[in-house]
Amino acid sequence: MVLSLPLVILLPKKTENNSSQGELILYCAAGLRLPIQKIVSEFQDEYGVRINIQFGGSGSLLANIEAVNRGDLYLAADSSYTEIADNKGLINKSIPICELNAGLIVKKGNPLNLMTIEDCINNDRVRLVLANPEAASIGKFTKEVLLQNQLWDRVTRIVTVTKPTVNDVANTIKIDAADAGIAWDVISNQYEALDFIELEEFNKESKTVTLGLLVSSMNKKTSKDFADYMCSFDKGQKILKEFGYKLIDKNG
Repeated sequence: MVLSLPLVILLPKKTENNSSQGELILYCAAGLRLPIQKIVSEFQDEYGVRINIQFGGSGSLLANIEAVNRGDLYLAADSSYTEIADNKGLINKSIPICELNAGLIVKKGNPLNLMTIEDCINNDRVRLVLANPEAASIGKFTKEVLLQNQLWDRVTRIVTVTKPTVNDVANTIKIDAADAGIAWDVISNQYEALDFIELEEFNKESKTVTLGLLVSSMNKKTSKDFADYMCSFDKGQKILKEFGYKLIDKNG
């Protein structure tokens, strides 16, 4: 399936029939919780349509979609998941929304002076938390990058705990149950107690947040309205930018 870049969307005006439309179910990657809550709130106010959001790791959400065969929209933190969903016949269309970069998150001020993966490996005081590769996009990406750089086995020796979502990785450090973890850059913006450290190994590739329109949807028109809302530069894209998410350069 060919992905089309977000365009400037002219949104349809709210009509009297909007309030009678069915509830939408949106499966959303946990790392997008804050902007999506705001986008959904404003969409509901404008269109009079209730959206039930189910947050989780991109992998866990995909497994749930396949199991229940119910829902309208799937927002994954990595386009590889919507590609899998497409191959399984679960989505009609996928739309790129924004981009994410990964790196190291640490406690505010970086008290252990961790600037590289090697710093983490060589410091016996470091408690490292990672996301589960089977459940979360960031976990899958972390494993891929570390394997490519022959670091996976060495890193897993210092991992004290794995978590189901990127938010859980951040919260584990926040409550002092770990010292560092791999997460999306925007996550550190959502936690005053955390800092983000760029890592050379992860700077080579960004991941594309992608919205899939599910085949199982009973509200395809309203689902498309929400997709258009997400892609509109004065609606969804504006809110994503406010929260520090990198928009896709359609001219790039």
